[in-house]
Amino acid sequence: KFDDTPVDTPPDNTGDGGDKIEEEEIIDFYDTEPSFPGGAPAMAAFIQSKVVYPELSREMDEQGTVYVQFVVNTNGTIQDAVILKGISDLLDKEALRVVKLMPPWSPGEQAGKKVRVRYVIPINFRIQ
Repeated sequence: KFDDTPVDTPPDNTGDGGDKIEEEEIIDFYDTEPSFPGGAPAMAAFIQSKVVYPELSREMDEQGTVYVQFVVNTNGTIQDAVILKGISDLLDKEALRVVKLMPPWSPGEQAGKKVRVRYVIPINFRIQ
C-alpha cells in the first residue's frame, strides 16, 4: 500500500490540535515532578528572555499573571498548552507562544517509570 504522507513534514508537537505524540494517561499526582532544564531559575530566565510585551498591552496598561497549563510528555516535550487564567487575548497568546518555545523538560516519574504529567506555570507580565 502506498503511503502518501509527505516525509518532510514534521509532526505538530505544539499542542495546538495537531498530531499527538503520546496518548498515554496524563498524571496529576506524581512521585517526581517534571522540571525545566536548569530548574526554576533557568525557566524564569528563559521566560524573561523570550517574552515580547505586546505594544498595545503596554499602551492599555495590561498587567498581571497568566496561568498556562500543559502536559510534559515522557520524552520531556510540551503538549496541549492552554490558558487556565488569562489577562487579555494579546498577553494570553504571548504566554502560550513562549511556553511552546520551551526546550524538553526532565519528565515526571511515578513508581520509577516516566509518565505524562499535567503541569501549570504562572507567567507574570509587569510593565517596567
